[in-house]
Amino acid sequence: LPARKRLRQINWDEIELDVPEAEMTAEKERRIAYRKAAENVHKYLKAVDNLKLPPNPLDVLLNELGGPSKVAELTGRKVRQVQYEDEETGIKYVRIERRKGAKSFDRVNIEEKQAFQSGEKY
Repeated sequence: LPARKRLRQINWDEIELDVPEAEMTAEKERRIAYRKAAENVHKYLKAVDNLKLPPNPLDVLLNELGGPSKVAELTGRKVRQVQYEDEETGIKYVRIERRKGAKSFDRVNIEEKQAFQSGEKY
């Protein structure tokens, strides 16, 4: 088998868009189409990042009732948004956390149910 020529990798935003007609090849056309698609994706991702969405109602309720250490959650969710307060500054912030407990989420729900039934959590 012949050795494959290794191409230099470039970032999508380094692909030249203004290629003269005489220098246009199928590879250059493919790269230009790729750059335009990547620009669109980048634009949409920036728009999503800038959305001001309301918090998840389930997470709001969980935080208002004292947080995951006091509230039994039997939803089966793998992650949740937990509100914390910096004790020094008083600033509240939200952190995304993975559910804690046994490896299986069925087991996590069983542990949460037991904590609720024993009065450890409400």
